[in-house]
Amino acid sequence: MKFRWLLSLLALPFAFSANPALGGTAKKKALSPQDKQIFSLIQKAGDAKKHKSSPVAIVFERIHTKVEDNGLSRVKIHKVLKVLTEAGAVKLHTLRFDYDPASSDARVERVRIFRKSGSIHVVSLKNLRDLPQPQWMLYWGARTRLLGLPRLYVGDAVEMVFKRKG
Repeated sequence: MKFRWLLSLLALPFAFSANPALGGTAKKKALSPQDKQIFSLIQKAGDAKKHKSSPVAIVFERIHTKVEDNGLSRVKIHKVLKVLTEAGAVKLHTLRFDYDPASSDARVERVRIFRKSGSIHVVSLKNLRDLPQPQWMLYWGARTRLLGLPRLYVGDAVEMVFKRKG
């Protein structure tokens, strides 16, 4: 009995450390000019008082589309969403990227969390799951890529960069 108690006491510090199952790292070093700009935009986006009816604010969304001669389009989307309320943190706890493998593809390049404290958490893409999309009427074989995020807090922001082809 004493051995179990001692073992659980020794394991306690690890219980409060970062969850390795979620992967990723937090960095608090010199920021690149682009990261400084993103932090500035996140601060300017306001809070729940400014956006009374929304749990999440879109800080920015950049979409670059290239259409090839054969009609194939390649789209790169860079998006930053800010958590305004606890409901927003719950809403963003899993990112979803839908696609139809018969005609398109979706590739996640990068996901980072800009913490209110000023650190940046790089989310590991090892936990990205490719699953069948929930169906309700027509069954065409659509798929979705899901990525679970670590705990989000009010004031945090999620950056995602992904590409679509189709």
